Amino acid sequence: MQENLFRTVALRAAAAVAVLALAACSSETADDDREPGPSGRPSSAAPSESSTGDAPPLAFAPVRTSTPGACPSSAREGTWLADTTDPESPVCYGVQEDTALRVSGPVEAEAAFAEEQGTWLVNVSLDGADAKRFGELTERLSKQAPPQNQLAIVLGEWEAEPRVLSAPSVVQPLRGQLQISGAFTQDSARALAAELNR
Repeated sequence: MQENLFRTVALRAAAAVAVLALAACSSETADDDREPGPSGRPSSAAPSESSTGDAPPLAFAPVRTSTPGACPSSAREGTWLADTTDPESPVCYGVQEDTALRVSGPVEAEAAFAEEQGTWLVNVSLDGADAKRFGELTERLSKQAPPQNQLAIVLGEWEAEPRVLSAPSVVQPLRGQLQISGAFTQDSARALAAELNR
């Protein structure tokens, strides 16, 4: 098991404050029909059935600016992206599309229940070159001041109104094994894992 060496403080994920961290891989995994953990709740959720071939594109884009509310109507596509995971509090991010990491390999994402914290989270693994590039990107962002240390997780084609799933702040480099935690329910953690899986 790897040590939990890297952490990030985060702003949003699935309408909740989130934290990204290196996955310690110590969480027990189980489906709802498996034995529950000590709390009586299942200790994890099943990963999505998505495959790389039919999943929408996924990218990690450095954030330049962050503004509460809807994006301006004059905003250029690919430069301004809306986070509408919380309809009550939308956020518009100005992103650096030219330096975005567009994921080319598989992503394994799984919702899991963290017994120690009593919360749901999403474990994510990037592979090969994506993991290396992700490490380089987060190392650079960790040295920036807010909001330039934020990393938007973008789902969908850039030319077709992609969605921002989350935009956490990076405070230390991450090496391809990360964990997204926040005020997730079992359903919202599974939904996020399903969108990330490919």
